[in-house]
Amino acid sequence: MAEQHKQRSKAWYLMPIFLGIIGSVITHFVVRHDDPKLARNCWMIGIALLVIWITSMVAGSFATLNSMTDLAMTAP
Repeated sequence: MAEQHKQRSKAWYLMPIFLGIIGSVITHFVVRHDDPKLARNCWMIGIALLVIWITSMVAGSFATLNSMTDLAMTAP
């Protein structure tokens, strides 16, 4: 017998968008039995946004470091 799953609201996608990986964890534990596909997709959104955030922080750090070294090179 196939297992029946309840369809959950698409508003659950907002949790990982606004709360990041924490929102993914919350969504996973709330909807995992009712809608496993939604839970998995929310994990993917949370992980993707985490990777984007980390990449932007590293790029910003390198840009700041680069501008600081440029200032040090031009100082009298």
